[in-house]
Amino acid sequence: MDIQYEQNIGYVAIDILKYPDTLMGIYTHKTSVTNDYEPGFFSFREGPPLLDAINSITKTYDILPNLLIIDGHGIAHPRKFGVASYLGVYTNLPSIGVAKNTLLKYEGELGNERGSILPIF
Repeated sequence: MDIQYEQNIGYVAIDILKYPDTLMGIYTHKTSVTNDYEPGFFSFREGPPLLDAINSITKTYDILPNLLIIDGHGIAHPRKFGVASYLGVYTNLPSIGVAKNTLLKYEGELGNERGSILPIF
């Protein structure tokens, strides 16, 4: 799930998948964006239009998602509450944030071995 902007209009795109590998469709939704961008509070700009799109899918197609995967941060956010967390709370659904860039500083070096991890807190 992602959103693009043209001034104060948001264009949401949602891939609807059925486990394990079936693309059921791509849903697009046009909505007003009422909040300006504030650094560190992006979820207040992106959250409402994304939530509007999720609610529209639920009502129009009688589809209730089992999981939300959002282009944005979740708990790997400096305030531990990015747009993925915002949507998870408002929809009461599990959510995963998949961001292009990190907002947190990591200590240590990630190993090259499969399954290597670093703490995000």
